[in-house]
Amino acid sequence: ARRDRGTWRRTKKIVRWSAFFAIVGWLACSTKWDAVHIALKTASYVWLLAAAGVYLASQFASVARWRLLVAAAGVVRPVTALLSAYFEGMFVNVCLPTTVGGDLLKVLRIGGSQHKRTVATSVVADRCSGLVALVALLAIGLCFKFLHLPATVTWTIAVTVPLAVLIAARFAPYFLKAVLSTASRFPAVHRIRKLLPTTVE
Repeated sequence: ARRDRGTWRRTKKIVRWSAFFAIVGWLACSTKWDAVHIALKTASYVWLLAAAGVYLASQFASVARWRLLVAAAGVVRPVTALLSAYFEGMFVNVCLPTTVGGDLLKVLRIGGSQHKRTVATSVVADRCSGLVALVALLAIGLCFKFLHLPATVTWTIAVTVPLAVLIAARFAPYFLKAVLSTASRFPAVHRIRKLLPTTVE
């Protein structure tokens, strides 16, 4: 049994690294390096380093936020595991043609076989918190854009946009439940439902 487990672990590592190198190779072959060279040649390295630093800081802050959500859900995982899963998920979302593939990867990596629904809940909550922040930035941007309009119009925009998003988020689980019930005849939907929080089902 131990030998079988060791063989399975080695096989998983080989598959993971093979997939990683295949994706990196595909990205390298599909990238227009002439355009990249021109962009780097005309860019300011100071600003590039500053942007990279800010981006990394935001990612570490996101990991810290997700860690709080995972801990609040009762799942204990080391910070290194959360960091690894988060950055792997970001790589999948950014480099592959998917928007939720990275989230599913985080659920599988951290949730394992026992806590998939709990970790899925934390991922959804993390997404929602990020959405609220984006909506707040949108409202602020719209206020600055329409400063020339009467104050009543500006305040209406600032209040209506976040309120509409909060209402949509409130009723989103019921909408998702209806969609899943309608599409339950497809086998793939059953596998997706197993990853969803219990409140959605």
